[in-house]
Amino acid sequence: MTYVVRHTTDLDPSTVVILPVFSDDEFRGFENTGLLEHAPLRDVLRQDLLPSLKYAVTGTFQVEKRPAVLAVQAGKAASFEPLTLMHVAASGSRHLTARGMGDMAVLDRGFFSPCETGRAAVEGIVRGAYDPALRKETRPPERRVAAQSIRVLSARNADEIGEGARLGRLVGECAAVARNLVNLPPNDLTPTILGERAASLAEENGLECEVLGEGEMLDLGMGALLAVSSGSDQPARVIVMRYGNPASPVKLALVGKGMTFDSGGLWIKSHEGMSTMKGDMGGAAAVIAGLLAVAKLAVRNIHVSVYIGSAENMLSGHAMRSGDVVRAMTGETIEVLNTDAEGRLVLADMLAYAQQRGATHLVDFATLTGGAVTALGNVATLATGRPFEWVSRVVACANGAMERCWQMPMFPEYRVAMESEIADIKNTGGTPASALTAAAFLADFVSDIPWAHMDIAGTSWAPDKKAYAPQGGTGVGVGTIVDLVRQLSETGW
Repeated sequence: MTYVVRHTTDLDPSTVVILPVFSDDEFRGFENTGLLEHAPLRDVLRQDLLPSLKYAVTGTFQVEKRPAVLAVQAGKAASFEPLTLMHVAASGSRHLTARGMGDMAVLDRGFFSPCETGRAAVEGIVRGAYDPALRKETRPPERRVAAQSIRVLSARNADEIGEGARLGRLVGECAAVARNLVNLPPNDLTPTILGERAASLAEENGLECEVLGEGEMLDLGMGALLAVSSGSDQPARVIVMRYGNPASPVKLALVGKGMTFDSGGLWIKSHEGMSTMKGDMGGAAAVIAGLLAVAKLAVRNIHVSVYIGSAENMLSGHAMRSGDVVRAMTGETIEVLNTDAEGRLVLADMLAYAQQRGATHLVDFATLTGGAVTALGNVATLATGRPFEWVSRVVACANGAMERCWQMPMFPEYRVAMESEIADIKNTGGTPASALTAAAFLADFVSDIPWAHMDIAGTSWAPDKKAYAPQGGTGVGVGTIVDLVRQLSETGW
């Protein structure tokens, strides 16, 4: 598919050109595109009538037999970055697809490399066209249309823009798989159903997949995961997916937290806290969709596997209690002081299982702590782990994939906070540095191989709709996984 066009006359008249504009615009990048021949747009640019609120859109400027133009405010030119371009493209796409228009092009303003521009523009269009209304049965006839024809209007290197555009489209489409999983209601996505969906996606994309039941978990000694699941009528599942050459020296394991619903257990959540807990499997969604993207890219020279512990954390006479001591797969005993700190129990067994199966590198994705949200809000993922250099590499991949991420320390004092009087470790260190004491807990279940912990509690779910995205699952993690796997396949570790 050709993504690049040089002039508006090369576009079908039904296409709408999404035009990033700045509050201090000098209109760089308009040259030789035909846009300055667009009389209504020239009038608006002269009269300074462009929107002032970032990501706000104008009405479309239409000229007979020429593509329309939709201006989207991008803020100040000095702070323009690929993430901003992606949000601009998504804002335009979201506006247009809601009005039945699926043919779009984004103007290349020339601020970034051609590859970065193509990726940000096209991924933004795909993300903006996402429709979260998975269970609306009666709705107006003007339902959101899919993005159909996607182009970049640019005079620069078409091959490089096309390379970025193809990657952006793939990441956007696979992120939609993750978003769908996160947005599904919990009665439609139990651990059993999540396992079935993973198996189906694996079969469709040439991946290996196995789903373990509770009997197999018991045989493997996964007492931490089984304790979390004990209060629910829905049985837990362990999902394993694999891609690539098992003889590769690099065996990357992606571990995902798959809590399909988290009531908090006996430490029951408030109704505000519980209302979005269908999304507590955002880590599982990220690693499933990330592996699909890797398979579609046909990345070589690497083996990538996914390990998901999936369960519900519910209340019943069988639920784990405060004060219980449970035994993880490693044999380590855990004092459960907070039943709502259940995700780390699930991850403990999954990290151990991934290593038992031969992983040489680990990255886990989990909606783990409110502490990550307190520290970084909904803006960035909190990352930590060891060694520092491995975490830094993962963080660089995340930021390069337009998924903001910030590295935090792994000081030994955080592990001291997890000391238990009765067991080897306890599952909470209290409020101070809670995201980092949770990570210190996980570190007990990781040997000396490189491990990065990605706490996506603040970034996996958008609490409010924005011009560029609806409320709900964001698909965060997919881009990070794609860039990390591509890099490892080329350079190793």
